[in-house]
Amino acid sequence: MSWLGRIRSVRKSTLIIAIALAASLLNLPPLLAIANHVHANTGHDFLLVFAAAAAIRDHQNPYDAATFLRYALATGIPRVLLVNSQGVLGQPYVYPPLFAWLVIPLTSLSPHSALFVWRIVCMGSIALGTMGLMTPWARERASGVLASRANRLLLAALVTTSPMAFYCIYWGNAVAISYAAIGASVWALSQRSQRADVLAGVLMAGALLKPQLTLPLALLGVVCLARGKNFSTRVKRIALGLGVTTGLLLVLDVLVTGPALLLAWPGAVRSLTTVPQPDMPSLAGLLRLWLLQTSYTVERRTPYVVLFLGFVAAILVYWRCATRWPPERLWAMLTVLWCFATPYSHGNDDLLYIPGALVLVAALPELLARVRTAWRGMSTWTRLAGALPLGVALVALALLWRGAVLNLDIIFSPNYAARERVARWLVAHISLFALAPTALLVALVTYELWGRRDLPVATGDGPTHGMRNEMPLERPREGARTVHSGQAGT
Repeated sequence: MSWLGRIRSVRKSTLIIAIALAASLLNLPPLLAIANHVHANTGHDFLLVFAAAAAIRDHQNPYDAATFLRYALATGIPRVLLVNSQGVLGQPYVYPPLFAWLVIPLTSLSPHSALFVWRIVCMGSIALGTMGLMTPWARERASGVLASRANRLLLAALVTTSPMAFYCIYWGNAVAISYAAIGASVWALSQRSQRADVLAGVLMAGALLKPQLTLPLALLGVVCLARGKNFSTRVKRIALGLGVTTGLLLVLDVLVTGPALLLAWPGAVRSLTTVPQPDMPSLAGLLRLWLLQTSYTVERRTPYVVLFLGFVAAILVYWRCATRWPPERLWAMLTVLWCFATPYSHGNDDLLYIPGALVLVAALPELLARVRTAWRGMSTWTRLAGALPLGVALVALALLWRGAVLNLDIIFSPNYAARERVARWLVAHISLFALAPTALLVALVTYELWGRRDLPVATGDGPTHGMRNEMPLERPREGARTVHSGQAGT
């Protein structure tokens, strides 16, 4: 077969994803040029972990402000980025002491050499995590966008080279590890075997790196992806794996770092409970400019009100939609909802919105077919209503992508005040970090309310839920005979 014939034999979706990947790779040189303007703050998040690892190596307490500041300055982080205007340490070490202990081997390298190794680990984690997140769609019929292994590999490469991933890799944030743990646990849950369920619980321990954000996502994965036959038995196996792994990690932590450091960790996490920041990709970030005009008490308590409302909304969505939506779509919706309602997150955590983006990518053929059907109608309103879900989905995906690029432009500006002015000018007084996930949430809601008209169907492994067909079924032609119970029509 000629090369032209091979191209024609490739799926259209594969070609589109390959073109998007090529565009993503073309964007890397400009992004690297942006990043290279700020040499002094390269890998800031990882260097904080590196400093904590060096402190534990020397039998020092990384949760002590003076001690940690000394080791952090030794990594090359400018003092102005560590200490606030009141002279208080504003960038503490907030991860478990065992995590820093595991990074001690990298302290034999220079800080920037260790950062290079860490970035490779982050890239591999993001790629593997994305592959794991797409596992539920691998069971779909051949027409599904994510059913093709080639499409899944290309999408994993696309996510790994995307601006969202680049932002995380540049800073060296540990959310890449939690993202990989969640993706791997989704893969294990999709295997539906005893060993895989225990393994899923073991892998969920990686979510403890960011317990306030990623641990609830892992638990939501259990509730959504393990439902069906033997749900209670599967939950017990998963809880066994998570409980035993967590217990072993705690014992190892006490043995290698001592109980004092473990007890100091929660206090460091609580120190992050501050007023909404300009780079929060959540509803708290979206309300930030309004909150700045209120009292300090309202400013501090509003994010927790949002968290409570998000918790209630997640319960209501599950209660109303658990029997109608496919498990992977329900989990993706609840994931986006929880990330949007969490009181503390940063631009690095945009990675956790990838499940919602994957749902929209999988739904694009269905939405396009709906537009084609609506376009045959005579009414303009019918055409607009049919095109609405597809348009909102494309806008959400484009904004999530373009928003991450603009985030890089803003955050890499050398002067904080200057980038604040740029941010306000770009998004007209709305936090750009929160605008993209807002559009993603709106797109998912629009898709479920107006983009699907499926009735509940029964599955062999659990309760009824929405149909998984990527393309709408064609209505049988008039006069055609039907087939029942596998017997040919007569």
